[in-house]
Amino acid sequence: MSARAKKGKKKDEKPPPATGPGSKIIALPEPLRKGYIKRIGDTKQVHLQFGTANMKTLPIEIYNNEELSALTVKFNAENNRIKRLPKSISELENLEYIDVRNNNLSSFPASVAKLKKLNFLDLTGNNLKKLPNTIHKATGLKTLLAPKNRIRGLPKNIGKSTSLEYVDVSFNMIKSFKKGVYESNAFINFRNNRIKEMPNVKVKKAKIKKLDLSHNSIAFIPDTINRLSCLVWLDISHNSLDELPAQIGMVKYLHYFDASFNSIKALDTLKLSNNEIALLPEEIHKLKKLRVLDMANNQLEYLPESVKNLMFVQEINVSGNMLTSMKFAVTLKTLVSLQIAGNKVEVVPAEIRKMRSLVTLDLSDNGIKEIPETIGLTLYVRSLNVAGNQLNELPLPKTLTHLYLSENPLTMNFTEHKSLFNIMGDKDHM
Repeated sequence: MSARAKKGKKKDEKPPPATGPGSKIIALPEPLRKGYIKRIGDTKQVHLQFGTANMKTLPIEIYNNEELSALTVKFNAENNRIKRLPKSISELENLEYIDVRNNNLSSFPASVAKLKKLNFLDLTGNNLKKLPNTIHKATGLKTLLAPKNRIRGLPKNIGKSTSLEYVDVSFNMIKSFKKGVYESNAFINFRNNRIKEMPNVKVKKAKIKKLDLSHNSIAFIPDTINRLSCLVWLDISHNSLDELPAQIGMVKYLHYFDASFNSIKALDTLKLSNNEIALLPEEIHKLKKLRVLDMANNQLEYLPESVKNLMFVQEINVSGNMLTSMKFAVTLKTLVSLQIAGNKVEVVPAEIRKMRSLVTLDLSDNGIKEIPETIGLTLYVRSLNVAGNQLNELPLPKTLTHLYLSENPLTMNFTEHKSLFNIMGDKDHM
């Protein structure tokens, strides 16, 4: 062989390994490489696609190929027969998405906590009895789906997750949940479980914003529910409640509350004052025993027609809203006290005569120009506040004991009536 030939000869290059240090995707078996490993667009990122492949186990190579571990961001293995995943799944260190729904998994490796970039995990339709206790340490996880399993409770520290936004554990076997749930920022869906009561709110920082507890067996809501200061959405429909605590009206930011399909009989007081409520549901008439309705200082422009069917209501306070009419009240024959101060009412309807039980009426700070003579036909009015209106004249019920009438352009002289009842010259409301 000539010297030139010897010089041109190359040493046989050793192919890269399929696993271990320096391993490359190109070295993996061809059926695996071409059938299940997909590039994402024009990037180097990899999507592992094992969905609906009738698999019981996944190829071990995917967990210990160095290049694959670095490039895989998405992992699908849904609709298979997989019974377990090894803890080495955490070797796919850049995973952002895992979908293993509809398998036979009885557990999920706690090493998921090492996947700091993971933001989506779907465990729907497996045989899981619990979720990894370390799930809160997966600091990028936003969505956790685990309905239709056999889960009996959430991890104790679930509320310590700083990233979770939605947790779905509906259609499981959960009988109770820890108070730590209240510390979570996530929307937690407990729909269709076996929960019998909500735990007392004994946490320093209650951050929960949305809770779906519908279709359970809950018979008790704690009086401490008003401590859920961030709660804006609560569905507790289809349960076994026979009463609601008055403190439900003190949950400051609650704007959606569904308690339909329960056995509530004893709710007689509903206080939702000082919120930003713009609408009351038509279904309010279902609160058949309601006696006190306090909606003061909200953003109501009208009350629903169904209010007229509150057959036992005695007190309504809708002061500090934006109402333009008080017709909702004139058919309420049991009403004893009506406070409608600080609205935009201009007309007092003649039908006020039908309010035969009315004792206290506050119409102050509206735009009322005239009070109908029929107010004299109300049988029991003792206290009337019309301060801060545009009245020139004022017919008086014979039963009056207290009258507030300051800041009106009145042409009448009420001096002769001072011996009959107290006339308040200032603008103090009742």
